[in-house]
Amino acid sequence: MEKRFSIISYAQDNINTHATDNLVELLPHVKERQTTWITISAFTFADKEAIEQLLAYFAVTSISADQILSANLTEFIGEYHDCLYTEYSVPFQDETTQETIYATGSVILGKGFLLLFVARRIGLFNHIRQKLLAGNKQIQQYGPDYLLYQLIRAMITKIEDVLFRSLVEHFEELEDEVIASSGEAEIMDEILAMREQVKPFYDSVRRLAFFVETIQEEDSLFIGERTSQYFATRLERDVAAMWQGYFRLRTWGAELLDIHRANVGEKTNHVIHILTIVSTIFLPITFLSSLYGMNFVNMPELKNPYAYPITLLVMVLIVVGMIVYMKKKKWV
Repeated sequence: MEKRFSIISYAQDNINTHATDNLVELLPHVKERQTTWITISAFTFADKEAIEQLLAYFAVTSISADQILSANLTEFIGEYHDCLYTEYSVPFQDETTQETIYATGSVILGKGFLLLFVARRIGLFNHIRQKLLAGNKQIQQYGPDYLLYQLIRAMITKIEDVLFRSLVEHFEELEDEVIASSGEAEIMDEILAMREQVKPFYDSVRRLAFFVETIQEEDSLFIGERTSQYFATRLERDVAAMWQGYFRLRTWGAELLDIHRANVGEKTNHVIHILTIVSTIFLPITFLSSLYGMNFVNMPELKNPYAYPITLLVMVLIVVGMIVYMKKKKWV
């Protein structure tokens, strides 16, 4: 079974790792003059004391264990004197249930260390760990600030994967259904459900965009000049692409609603069209039948034995004539 807590200490020429279910056991594995990456997975309030010891070990006083354990996300307000702290929430779809789930947690970046708190074991950052343990020199030659950059990129990549692949595929399928439909109520429910799947991404994209923007504008104590260039170039483009993908899906959803409403309107107009034709056809014969049915004694045709069939024949001729006329006018 995978251990809940792990540490990776690395430098340019070596790397060490250790995993345990006792958070305090990680501290002896912290190496001087090496970058330390500690991951705390599936943490609960039962880990509060251990988290406090961990924060005290790295001299982090600006952040409390209660803040880390809280389920309520806080806004990024910039750096503290002893660390850079940010919280994240990345929504994506469960491959089995297709429901939206969230990868949430927080990151503490300090001088020579990075603490990653993962609320649920979803594997959002597993590939970064695998790259590092496989001896990725690009990561090893940088400090923990570059590791933070990699974590942010992993969040962005996951969001882009959902926005540009999963949801786009669903929208394309839904679009085909909407175009082929005639305004069924079930289609409306599907459109609204898709719009609800898109909404959670706004807050995640906004948080990442604000974080990247703030890092670029401020002189960071914990992000070096070399790494800050990655924030200013690659992440800025990625954030712009995320916004574009998000608003594209929002616009797409609005367009599908317009198409559906047009289908409903067309269906309603068709029904009204048929009713109008029926009413138009039967209006003159209704007039004749009502006139004939008044049964006035002074109407000589009432006593004529051929009056009734003649009246019916006139009605039939009127109906046929109106249908022929409407077909020539292409009304039907």
